[in-house]
Amino acid sequence: MIQIPGDTGVTLASIPSVLDNEDVTKAYETAIEGLTTLVAKPEDIDPTTRTSWLGAYTLCPPAIRGLHVGRVVDLDFFEKEGAKDLPILNIHGKEDKRLAYQPIADYLDKIYSNVESHFPEGVGHSPFYEKPETLREPLLKFVARLY
Repeated sequence: MIQIPGDTGVTLASIPSVLDNEDVTKAYETAIEGLTTLVAKPEDIDPTTRTSWLGAYTLCPPAIRGLHVGRVVDLDFFEKEGAKDLPILNIHGKEDKRLAYQPIADYLDKIYSNVESHFPEGVGHSPFYEKPETLREPLLKFVARLY
């Protein structure tokens, strides 16, 4: 497997439990623990959202979960196929527990010449959920710049 820049190892460490067909309790405990890595402040996930996320996880067969956590990212593809001047908008929470924001930004800057990065404070792996307002201005300015 190719190392993703900034990967903290949190996702990879959970793979055996996530894919477990035999120990349902362990798989579910791993899912609950995994929720805490999606946001900067897990205690802020409202009970309805937490329940729906866990329900979706429960209904997802282990083979499909494996596609999510065990996918291989072909970094060579990005380097070979991506146009150097391709406009890229990178919005990455500073408190992401799964992927560190700076190595990702450095990697994108190394490959592409037209990268715009934003690192909202107090946001983890799911800025669209945690603080959707932090996405609005950068996204609108980015789209306006393209068109």
